Amino acid sequence: MPCIPLGIVAAIAAFAPLVRPPGRAAWLLGLTVAGTVLEAGLFFGREIPFGNILAGGPAGIRRILSDSNVDWGERQDLVFDAVRAGGAGRAGAVSLILNADEAGSLGVLQVDDASQVRDLDTVFVSVFLYDLSRALERSGEKTRRIEWLREWLPPLVREVEARAASVEKLGDEYLAFRLARGSGSPRVSASAPQPSPFPTR
Repeated sequence: MPCIPLGIVAAIAAFAPLVRPPGRAAWLLGLTVAGTVLEAGLFFGREIPFGNILAGGPAGIRRILSDSNVDWGERQDLVFDAVRAGGAGRAGAVSLILNADEAGSLGVLQVDDASQVRDLDTVFVSVFLYDLSRALERSGEKTRRIEWLREWLPPLVREVEARAASVEKLGDEYLAFRLARGSGSPRVSASAPQPSPFPTR
């Protein structure tokens, strides 16, 4: 997180009187801290998907982790602006939380079942849920929460991908799948997923 460089600077300032590194080491340490602070500053306003250069930036960090903070409603303006701009047709969003007022006024459907995809032209998928669906397919974990997610999320993402004519990034937070009519899986579940056994935000 971008606040880490400031913590590093504070720690160095606190311990500087106790440790006197040689001149070159002090310069190297100072340059490292300055570079880290500069890098974090360049991502001002994009703190949630931040990944430093060693991790490969925001895109590279997704190989290591994906943060559900994007599904607190972070950057849904990108989705709504894309719909307002036109060309999305009948649109849906795969996101843990969707601004119901804004989505309702624009006709954006909250998608939580693969059977809903066949009636849409564009589906916006949060990067976190996209990454989570991949992780669920690899995971052998059997907890109730994981089983509930595995029941509906991977089939939904697979159906979106099967019908996709193209995909584009919307910032670091969403993927916009433009769907081809009449494509996709020949059979999808007609029933909605079971309600979560866990309280939601």
